[in-house]
Amino acid sequence: EMTHLALSRGTRDKAPLWLQEGVAKRQQTRWREAEPLDDFPPDDVVARIGMAKGLGVELDKIGPSIALLPSAEQASVAYAEVASFIRYWAREAGGDALPQLVVRLKDAREPDDVGRSIAAISTADFATWVGRWKTYLSSVQTTIPTDLEPGAKPSFAADAARRVRLGTLLQNRGHAKAASMERTKAHTMAPFDANVRCALAESLVAM
Repeated sequence: EMTHLALSRGTRDKAPLWLQEGVAKRQQTRWREAEPLDDFPPDDVVARIGMAKGLGVELDKIGPSIALLPSAEQASVAYAEVASFIRYWAREAGGDALPQLVVRLKDAREPDDVGRSIAAISTADFATWVGRWKTYLSSVQTTIPTDLEPGAKPSFAADAARRVRLGTLLQNRGHAKAASMERTKAHTMAPFDANVRCALAESLVAM
């Protein structure tokens, strides 16, 4: 949220949505030391698979808000797309490109000024950079657990769901150790499910 505020003030509220969300995602973890689950699954991979499944959206056609996209799957792919593109562009265009873009956007008067500003500081226009980014994505390895692919349905068995439920009931009654045992079993069945991981973490912290 601080990044959104800084971009809004720095560009006089002229930063397009893809830039706002992409930079915010990029800054989300850069202020601290890396953690094991940062960028997992990788935004590049989620963007590539999501686009291949028809869940992607053109960066400049996202609309007024990613949250307003038709489905949660499309929203997750859109977040991955903007994060992947900004990281790619900031890396390839050079370290000064992003700060220069923010400064130039202060004087933007028309939507096309964003593309012209990008071209002025990085020798290629927005459409060209998008094409380069998509070419780059085509070379990205897509080896992630099937459960984490965009649009994938949870594959863990009903037994895991029951153990999650039982763990929640035990945790709510203050039995953290017993809850952790049930949640550990669920985690073994569904190691990549974020809800299961968070539930187990809750019990372990409580212990």
